[in-house]
Amino acid sequence: MKRHALLHAMFWLKAFVAMLMGLFCLMWFAWRIYDLHSRASPTFYTGLQAVTNAFLPNGTVNPTCYHNTSSGLARLEPAITSALTLGFSLDWSYDTPTTIVDKLNGYKPLVFNTFMDFDTSIPGYFSASLLNWFGSECGRTGAMLELTIQPTAVPISLYQQVHFDTLSAALYQINSRYGVPILLRFGHEMNGPWNTWSFDPIGYPELFRNMTLSVRKHTNMTAMVWGPNIGFGYPFNNSGSTTPPTNKSDPRFALLDTNGDGVINEYDDPYGPYYPGDDYVDWVALSLYYYPPDETHNHDIAPGFFDAYLTGIGYNQANGNQWWELYYNFYARFCGPNGHGKPMMLPETGAPYLYNETYLANGEVSTVPGPTATWPGDPLAVSAVTIRQEWYDSLFNQTVLSIYPKLKLVVNFEEEKILSNYWRDWRLTNDSTQLAAFQQIITGFQKQLPSATSFTFGCDGTVMLT
Repeated sequence: MKRHALLHAMFWLKAFVAMLMGLFCLMWFAWRIYDLHSRASPTFYTGLQAVTNAFLPNGTVNPTCYHNTSSGLARLEPAITSALTLGFSLDWSYDTPTTIVDKLNGYKPLVFNTFMDFDTSIPGYFSASLLNWFGSECGRTGAMLELTIQPTAVPISLYQQVHFDTLSAALYQINSRYGVPILLRFGHEMNGPWNTWSFDPIGYPELFRNMTLSVRKHTNMTAMVWGPNIGFGYPFNNSGSTTPPTNKSDPRFALLDTNGDGVINEYDDPYGPYYPGDDYVDWVALSLYYYPPDETHNHDIAPGFFDAYLTGIGYNQANGNQWWELYYNFYARFCGPNGHGKPMMLPETGAPYLYNETYLANGEVSTVPGPTATWPGDPLAVSAVTIRQEWYDSLFNQTVLSIYPKLKLVVNFEEEKILSNYWRDWRLTNDSTQLAAFQQIITGFQKQLPSATSFTFGCDGTVMLT
């Protein structure tokens, strides 16, 4: 009996010890993952660009890091003419800058984009470890980081100086530690109802200005990017949780009702009320995709689509002769010599191929796209390769370089997701056939599409061809 009790005790003792060992291993692995993720330093530093420290030991700004406002170039505006640069907005759970460079046979895009929340309720206000990882990954390929910051705190008046300065200090660390410039697209698409910071022509510009002032106290290697959504469909009624003000006594109403007719609709200015001012904006950006006209078919892209949407001709049966159409010519207003003269990027763009949703046995939507959305036997159907080639052929050509010289950067949205009951796939590198076709586009335009290896970055915000 004693022997049985002893064996019983030994069994449970061993089980307890094994459980403790298992918990210890799990805790050690969890700590190790957190430690690696929080530091996220590249395993090599020789490949990173040397950048002069912006601050001297006495705390004053290094004179070599002053931004030269008389250069004719904005912060982080590449010193290129008759050329464009390429970037990718990644699904970082699937791709990194290094994997994209490998797929492109060594061609190094200049920019990679990511999205991050910035909220007063988040400990530290944002994920510092993720930001560090994004910066270090861009440093591995010598790229710039396009950082799309989403100020999700409600109301936006919650943001105080400490929030701006904490983020700015972290951006400076990425600039100096990894030699990675940052294009800070702050509070993007503020003219669309899908964002909590939208339709606020008083609070949003002030928020942007405060962020700019904070960033410029810390670094000139981070540029401020103002980026509304394309105005087509403005104010995008019933397509999001945020709506324009309806009370005419609300001071925001008068600022958004730009034609003074008592209604906020497509005849009002979709951009101007949200502009923070030239002194606070380094770059302008416009989210501009190819939108299939009926949103259900994979057909050829109509000639002139890009120009029509960038300049506003093509909106609401526009013909270029209506006074209100002047609102929609984004390039002329914000980039042209008679406008604000800012460098411009397409911070996310692309041409989607549509697939039908499929459903699991339990009725849930499958995470795998179904067959093409094109109807069987549709004589106008074209392939995914054709649609994307048509889109980039409409961007990468001499006419665009000539007509839009301030367009300096094009960033492909390298993701797929469900919108309006269809899978939409914008990716260029996930399929061997598609990848080969895009590599041909790059090769054919390579003299006008310099890679990251063609540039050096300065702490004064210069991006110079080597």
